[in-house]
Amino acid sequence: MTTEKYMDTRKLEQDGFDIMYQAKIKQYLERVQALEENMNREYALIIGTYCSKAIQGWVEEHPEYETKIRDDPIEFSRVVSLLMHDSVQAHYPYASLNDAIIRMLKLKQQDGEYLTDYVKRFKQSRDVLKSHIGIKWLEEFVENTEEYKNEKDVKKKDDQKDKSFDCYMAYLLLYNSDQAKYKSLLTGFRSQYSLESDQYLKSVNSATDILSNHRHDNQNKRRGSSEYTARHENNIDTDEKNTAENETSFAQSTTPNCYCCGKTGHKSPNCPEKKHPSKKPMGYQMGRAVFASGREP
Repeated sequence: MTTEKYMDTRKLEQDGFDIMYQAKIKQYLERVQALEENMNREYALIIGTYCSKAIQGWVEEHPEYETKIRDDPIEFSRVVSLLMHDSVQAHYPYASLNDAIIRMLKLKQQDGEYLTDYVKRFKQSRDVLKSHIGIKWLEEFVENTEEYKNEKDVKKKDDQKDKSFDCYMAYLLLYNSDQAKYKSLLTGFRSQYSLESDQYLKSVNSATDILSNHRHDNQNKRRGSSEYTARHENNIDTDEKNTAENETSFAQSTTPNCYCCGKTGHKSPNCPEKKHPSKKPMGYQMGRAVFASGREP
C-alpha cells in the first residue's frame, strides 16, 4: 500500500514536471521565432536605410555571403566595418593585415582631441586588427617572458596568455595618448616596474579610467612655472588691495549715519529723535544705517 502511494505521488510530480517542461519549450520556441523575425527585420532595415549600394555590392561579393552573412545583421555589420577600412574592393590579404597593423600603431591622440573621441577611434582600430589576426598572436611572445618562465602555476600561465592582447592594447592606448598631458603616467609605471611592482594596466577600460581621472601634466607645469607664479601673486595682491579699499569701516564713511534712527546726515549724539527713540530694536536701526551707507552688515 505504501509503495502504491509512493508511486502515485511520483506520477503526480512527474506530470507536473512534464507540464512545466512543455511550457518552457513553448516559451523557448516563441523566443527563437521572435529572434529570427527581428533579425530579418533588422537586416532589411540596414540594407534599405543605412547601407549604400556600393557597400551592398561589396558585401554580396563576399565568399561567405550566402552561407553566413545573408539575413544576419550582426555578421553583416562586422563585414561592413572591415570593408570601411579597406580603400579598394579587391585587397591582397597581407596588405589588409599590414594596413590594420600600421593604422593601429600610428593611431595617436591629436592635439586638442577629447579623450572620448580618441578612445573611440582606438577601439575601432583595435577591433579591425582583432578581426584580422585574433587575440592569440602574442602567446609565443608571452612564453618567452621572464614572468611566464618563472611562474609555476599552470592556470596563471594560461591567464597571462589569455590577457596578453588586452594588456598590449592597454599599454598602446597609454603610449599613443597625448604625452603633453599623460606622460607622467607612463613614467610612473616604468618606475614602479623597475622596483618589481607591476602597476601596468590590463585592459583598455582600466586605462581609459586612469586617463580620464589624471590631472593633465601641462596644467601642473603651468602652475609651477615662474610666469604663472608671478601672475598668480599679482592677482592675489590686486585682490588684497581691492579688499582693503572696500573694507572701510562704517564709522569712517564720508556721509555720517545715525545709529539711533538709521538716517544719514548726522550721528547719534546729534540725533533729533534721540529723546523719542523708535520702538524698533537696535539691531533693526543698525541694519537701516548700514543699508543706507550702501554696505553690507
